[in-house]
Amino acid sequence: MRAKLSPTVLIRFTLVILLFVGLAGCVLSLQPLYGDRDLVFEPALLGTWKPADDPVSWQCTQSGERAYRIVYTDEKGRRGEFSAHLMAIDGKRFLDLFPLPPPEPLNSFYTDHWIAGHTFARVVTVGKTLELAVLDQEWLKRFLREAPRAIRHEVVGDDIVLTAPTKELQRFLLAHLDTAGAFRPTLSLRRAS
Repeated sequence: MRAKLSPTVLIRFTLVILLFVGLAGCVLSLQPLYGDRDLVFEPALLGTWKPADDPVSWQCTQSGERAYRIVYTDEKGRRGEFSAHLMAIDGKRFLDLFPLPPPEPLNSFYTDHWIAGHTFARVVTVGKTLELAVLDQEWLKRFLREAPRAIRHEVVGDDIVLTAPTKELQRFLLAHLDTAGAFRPTLSLRRAS
């Protein structure tokens, strides 16, 4: 029988786990950026995408009516799978990524401790190229030092983990789309033939 944890203890425990997961450079959120009404499906995202002169790839397939499955393969052939959702918020498109558990069986003690976070990116263009811009972790740190109540968050180690609910996340991102330095283009991909 598992012990029940209070929401506060669970959030603190989650944040400690996220610290060890160490997704450096990505801003993690405990909540998704989308609600069901925000979801859209863009067939142009389907296919395999690669950066120029880099062996990594992003293979995007449809997973359900308005969802995607993205398999990221790094330069050593290691794969990571994500559930992805494309959303439109006030006419701006964002992609929310959520890691899927590894396909090989893991022991129950480990899986009881595994808590994933959402990462998201603004979809700048999709067509022959796919350009994504992510919220800049360093900008966010500086901004929240000056305005710590701007969005609910926790500082875990040297990283920011957003704890705000979906609507608050959406308002914050939309408010800073044109803020200098808030978003940085980090990924420019070309469709693989």
